[in-house]
Formats: sequence, C-alpha cells, structure tokens
Amino acid sequence: MVKYIDQIKHSDYIHKNKGNIGVIFRDEGFYERFTVEEYMRYYTEIIDSKSNYREIMLKFSLLEIADK
Repeated sequence: MVKYIDQIKHSDYIHKNKGNIGVIFRDEGFYERFTVEEYMRYYTEIIDSKSNYREIMLKFSLLEIADK
C-alpha cells in the first residue's frame, strides 16, 4: 500500500528511509511471545537485511533453540 502525504506519492522516499522508521508495540508481551527464530526473522525483515537469518543462527549455535 502506498501512502500519500499532501497528495504527493512518497513511496520512493519511504522505501529509501524505512530503516530509520521505528515502531514500538504497546502490547508488553509482544516480543516475549516470539521464538528465537521468529525474533531473528522479524529483525532481518525490518532492517531489510540481505543476510540469511538461519545462517546467523547456525553461526551462533542458535538452531537448537530456534523454537524456544
């Protein structure tokens, strides 16, 4: 979905700057409900990382606790 600000399409501006946009969820238990794998996938998607989060988990021996 593309949002318009003052009737001007800002999708390019938003795409270039989305790494600087922050979100804080009001639900206190939001992050605590994530598994290790969900947490890693969530943050690699937020920062639009080209890294494979599963490879990072393997490197830091997190695969065996991925579902916790």
